[in-house]
Amino acid sequence: MKSKFWCFLTIGLVINLVVIIGIYIYTRRPNSPHLRLSSFSHLKKVCYTEVKNGAKSWELVAEQVNMPQGQKVILKTIKTTFFSENNSPIYLTADQGEIDLNTKDIKLEGNVRIWQKDGYVFITSHLDYKNHQNLLFTDAPVKIKGNNILVIAKGMQYFIKENKFVLCQKVKTTFITSNDS
Repeated sequence: MKSKFWCFLTIGLVINLVVIIGIYIYTRRPNSPHLRLSSFSHLKKVCYTEVKNGAKSWELVAEQVNMPQGQKVILKTIKTTFFSENNSPIYLTADQGEIDLNTKDIKLEGNVRIWQKDGYVFITSHLDYKNHQNLLFTDAPVKIKGNNILVIAKGMQYFIKENKFVLCQKVKTTFITSNDS
């Protein structure tokens, strides 16, 4: 009796596996009418990892993803990590944004923060990421906080590979001493 049960269970699992593989192959054919990301209009907790030359370039986690028609994907509650061979990871969070599926460029808005462990925190209202240039940039006001210093500027460029940033305009620096607290 037990061997019949295991035999039926095994046959059932094999049939399900064959059907799933068949559906996967059918939907992945070029020109398949079923090959559309927009067939999923709403997803929760999605993780995407961009790999360049066999190494992780960046990873994005979004709590909610909406995929309207077109090449843009709408993201909510975003956490991104940028990896570099020579530097510690760069972390970025934002309330919302969108990613272009063709270019992998990202636009972020709302409570945008960038930081590294043991580093400074960059705060701005919106920020863009150009994937092919490994560049974060904004034309919005930016605050940089850390180690007894506060910097305020308008606009910033952050070159991820080099771990260098450029402040564009109206840069004001405040050094904070222990008496200022």
